[in-house]
Amino acid sequence: VDKNNKPAATSTRYKVEWRILIVLGLILNICFLCLDKLLIKFIIYVSQKSKKIENIIIIGANETCKLILEKLKKRDPYRKNIVGFLDDNEYLKNVKFGNVGIIGQTSVLNDLIQKHKIDTVIVTISNLPREKLMDIILDCEKNLVEFRMVSDILSIISRPIDVDVLDG
Repeated sequence: VDKNNKPAATSTRYKVEWRILIVLGLILNICFLCLDKLLIKFIIYVSQKSKKIENIIIIGANETCKLILEKLKKRDPYRKNIVGFLDDNEYLKNVKFGNVGIIGQTSVLNDLIQKHKIDTVIVTISNLPREKLMDIILDCEKNLVEFRMVSDILSIISRPIDVDVLDG
């Protein structure tokens, strides 16, 4: 009691207020940490969604194309869409690799590039005739499509070298 007969302010009242502030501070801190993690996950989700899905056609239905398909699916499965395979072998027209099948022959490449908005063409046939390979490259160039060729190094070494013209 002080000189005016009022109870003196005790320190317990302030301790209770400090305890409440500390508890509220901890609750707010936990809320902000959770919101921070959610915000980071949202930003990552939006950035992944905004990246374009790459449409790919693989030319050749062989063991190499199976390996390429597996690697593409492992590397970036959400941004790589394998539209299908092209192969001129009539016996392979009903063959599927995983959930991807043969969608035609190489002669329809230009139409498929435009129809499916293809971004990349990958050739897995190492013994493709030069004329057919040049047609594929020209189709890709004409449609501004990336061209890639996977080659079996051993078949290149064992194949005889072909020299058309040799000018000194």
